[in-house]
Amino acid sequence: GTHGGQVIPIPGTAVDDLGRYRLALAFAIAALALILVVAIRRPRAIGSPPGQVALDVLALPWIGRILLWRRFALLLQVPVVILFAGLIIVGLVVAPLRGGNLTSSFTWSLWWPSLALLTLLGGRIWCLACPPAALGDWIQRLVGLQRRLPRALQNAWLQVGILLGVTWAFTYWDIAASARATALFLLGFTVVAVGCAIGFERRMFCRYLCPISGMLGLFGMLSPWRLRARSQDENTGSQEVRPSAVQAEPCPLLEHPYRMDRNVNCHYCLACVRWPRGPGFRLDLTWPGTSLVRSQVRHADEAALILALYGVALFQTLVMFGFADGWLQSLRPYTVTFLAASVLFPGGAYALISRLSSRAGNSDGCGPRWRI
Repeated sequence: GTHGGQVIPIPGTAVDDLGRYRLALAFAIAALALILVVAIRRPRAIGSPPGQVALDVLALPWIGRILLWRRFALLLQVPVVILFAGLIIVGLVVAPLRGGNLTSSFTWSLWWPSLALLTLLGGRIWCLACPPAALGDWIQRLVGLQRRLPRALQNAWLQVGILLGVTWAFTYWDIAASARATALFLLGFTVVAVGCAIGFERRMFCRYLCPISGMLGLFGMLSPWRLRARSQDENTGSQEVRPSAVQAEPCPLLEHPYRMDRNVNCHYCLACVRWPRGPGFRLDLTWPGTSLVRSQVRHADEAALILALYGVALFQTLVMFGFADGWLQSLRPYTVTFLAASVLFPGGAYALISRLSSRAGNSDGCGPRWRI
């Protein structure tokens, strides 16, 4: 009534945050629509296998040379690391009234929504430029112990648990509302990433521990980029831009590139493309979601990570709209509600759907239709 029936977004409130997310979603939808239109209207690229609409970006002379330059990752990492360090310093040192809130507002109102758009357009390219991971890479070259993670932990189950734990703490203490808390969160995240880089081989933290990395890997399968090994009978013209004699670099994300049929664990560092032997690789600009549709790999831990993401989104939506304000401030009710919304509800829904699907499959003699 005071504003004539209009909803006035006050900075720092759920309405204001919802408006930002709607804007980010609108940009993402518009970008995907543009990619689909271009992909439909573009003829089949020269050198692509029959029936495949794809453009090998590495075959483009200047772009291919830049991407295959050994220092290309530094072009992304150095400025992002400087910005990241500046945000932490501002959040810890500068008073909120003098601009200290820049840390929280930039991180959660600009970077976090933009990350979704960047992943849809560029896959896991953010992981290549990620400041904690980049710092870990640099320090690992000096004092890395190169230990291997136990085989029992080489899966996404740790990411599921860490995602739930971080979200529980992040929402309970409302870290996004405080510049100092945000700076400490980013600093703690960096310390853990660097510590893992010192103790373990390559980017073990990104592959098996980082919850953001796991989320971006799954969402990145919707992007229009696909790195894949060439077959022996494919045109190898793009190999002209490859270095002829370089030392082979192992995949930072502990992937087997020649057996890779999806880009979940690929952040396009192109270390494998610079290998001096082998049939080479293609970096295709193709239909969005090609990696998701063509992949034959299914893992139960990745399915659990997707369910955890759904549950976390449901819980944060309830909090954003003020569901049960007041009594959720107490630790026990908050924890119970969090577990019910983020674990029990999506897990129960998945179990119910799987059960119904199994019954439907058995009734027509085809067996279970969904399998992981």
